[in-house]
Amino acid sequence: NAGAAWEAYLASVAFALFGVGVVPLKGCIVVLSLLCLFLFYRMGCALYDRRTAVFATVAFALTPSLLKWHFQVRGYSWYFLSVPLLTLLFASIESTSVPKRGTLLLFGLVSGLSIWCLELAAPPVVALWLLLILRRRISLSIAPAGLIGFLLGYAPVIVFNLTNRFSNWRYVAIEAPGGGFSALLQLSNWRRIFLDEMPKFFGPDTVLWYYGEEPAVGYVFYAIAFFALGVGIWPFVKSPGKILRALRGDLADARQRSDFDMVVLTAASFVPYMSQAPGVPSYLFGACFFLSM
Repeated sequence: NAGAAWEAYLASVAFALFGVGVVPLKGCIVVLSLLCLFLFYRMGCALYDRRTAVFATVAFALTPSLLKWHFQVRGYSWYFLSVPLLTLLFASIESTSVPKRGTLLLFGLVSGLSIWCLELAAPPVVALWLLLILRRRISLSIAPAGLIGFLLGYAPVIVFNLTNRFSNWRYVAIEAPGGGFSALLQLSNWRRIFLDEMPKFFGPDTVLWYYGEEPAVGYVFYAIAFFALGVGIWPFVKSPGKILRALRGDLADARQRSDFDMVVLTAASFVPYMSQAPGVPSYLFGACFFLSM
């Protein structure tokens, strides 16, 4: 979670300029949240159109699950910046038949930095890379550029693990509360997550990990998100053959192709959350980007 350290470094600059206090500290997060909204708007324009981007940005800005983050120092800020930036780079690479090495190098660099800042970014990063590979946007001739970029961005984590008996990787994969990824997709967790914790996640509670109450507004926003996901999935339920065409990038309808990508990335964002048996609803924050879109 290097993102928490970066928030501290940014706050030190604000403290040097304006003195130590709550306003300079939270002001940094407000500035980063505004930058995140701008990147999210650009992401909407790249994937869809300006009208969709505007409405999605409004929905994203007013989602109760995210309102708490705009003013709280939690180490999530760089994760929130990396998700739209990665998706923007993905859209740039995906839209060209022969991507430039420089763009792929930058995509790899941001991928590595994103996972370094917060491991929650790992599943969406993997999903984006897999989509590019399946759509044959990454050829063997340019693949090394992406790998070099990733290794550069992820280098601090590699060095730390090599000099500390792989303690970080062991914790993430094995020793984390709930068994790490060994607890992934335990069926016993599904009922608790979808019937009990999701209404809390979409509510206005500001508790970081565990939510005490189930507010009515949480059910409203949960229903809206569930409906939005259903709209994205429905064309592929009616015509399963579209799934294969969407994976290959051959789907003629550009909007449906983008909807498919949003569904895939939403599912990827569920992986860290479902890997934790006790349940950490805020691990699902990344899905709010794609659900809003």
